[in-house]
Amino acid sequence: MSPAILDQALLPFYSTKQQGTGLGLALCREIVEAHRGQIRLSNRSQGGLKVTLELPSKPQTSAE
Repeated sequence: MSPAILDQALLPFYSTKQQGTGLGLALCREIVEAHRGQIRLSNRSQGGLKVTLELPSKPQTSAE
């Protein structure tokens, strides 16, 4: 993916596919962030896309 596409790929309604809705990765981002996590996209040196999800190991409680 080009740097321009990587910058926008997690935004709602952004798609490189003619029939794409642009909701898949945006929905993933919303879910991950709701759990205090992060999602990152990057190009792999051998080709293809790398998606990194980081989630906290300890769930947030109402007291935190």
